Amino acid sequence: PGSERETRRFSIFLTIFGVTRLAYLLSQPRGWIRQGFEYEELANTFLSTGKYLYFYKWNPSTAMPTAIEPPGLVFILIFIKKYFYLHIFWMLATLHFAIALASFWLFLKVCDSFLPFQTTRMAGLLYILDINLWSPLRWVNETLYSVFFITLLLYLALRLIKDPSIKTGIALGISFGAALYFRATIEAYILFF
Repeated sequence: PGSERETRRFSIFLTIFGVTRLAYLLSQPRGWIRQGFEYEELANTFLSTGKYLYFYKWNPSTAMPTAIEPPGLVFILIFIKKYFYLHIFWMLATLHFAIALASFWLFLKVCDSFLPFQTTRMAGLLYILDINLWSPLRWVNETLYSVFFITLLLYLALRLIKDPSIKTGIALGISFGAALYFRATIEAYILFF
């Protein structure tokens, strides 16, 4: 009965989350907000020249430093622009929706691992209502990916503490490495674990 109740609770939360986020994504008047610099410019320049660099439009003769721009999102944009050029909005919307849904599921699992049922339910409700977690769905930036990787790292760290295994340790290490592709400062977050 406990696992059936947990499954039903998670299903209800995921459905509410999915419906609200999907409605938000599809109800926007212009659909997608693009970042006309940095990530998109890096992707465009890479597709046209094969080089990981970009120029500001107001200073086209000087290449800007790219060491501060983690390549994860740029690589995703390059892939989508190259193979799904006519469907960029739908591909990014689908990807961002799936990542947001996975982040929320991981958040619930993390909360459920050490909080009482009522507190987990309240945390899930607050997560659904938090407008700060809605807007990254429409922006082409690393925030959504950072939220996903932080919740994934928390989830895996808690699993490793609860049931130490090499498989979970390797998954944690790979996830940490992948997170660095989206936010270079993610290693500073490890201090809070």
